[in-house]
Amino acid sequence: MTDEQLKEIEQNAELQFTSEQIAIIMDDDEITAILAPDEDKKNARKIDHATVKKVHQAVLKGWLKSEADIRRSIKTQATQGVTQSHKLMLDLIAERKVLESENDERRSK
Repeated sequence: MTDEQLKEIEQNAELQFTSEQIAIIMDDDEITAILAPDEDKKNARKIDHATVKKVHQAVLKGWLKSEADIRRSIKTQATQGVTQSHKLMLDLIAERKVLESENDERRSK
């Protein structure tokens, strides 16, 4: 798996494609075996864990980067007084608090 392939996976994930859609776009047997294992079960067993982890991290990174861009836009609009953006920002804050609370509970076990 090359750095260029990982970057392309990340960029496609930023566009909110699913893992399976990214596999189709990339048109690569190894990537398909990782992201759409139902399509290529025999090759999925041959791929090392580190490569699988890198591919899944590239997908997640792309999704999160895109979400971060949207959140920045919402925050900017909220600070400019856009009422709907205030509500969205408050919802994001509440969601983060719940998720962090859940994470804290898991860590303490």
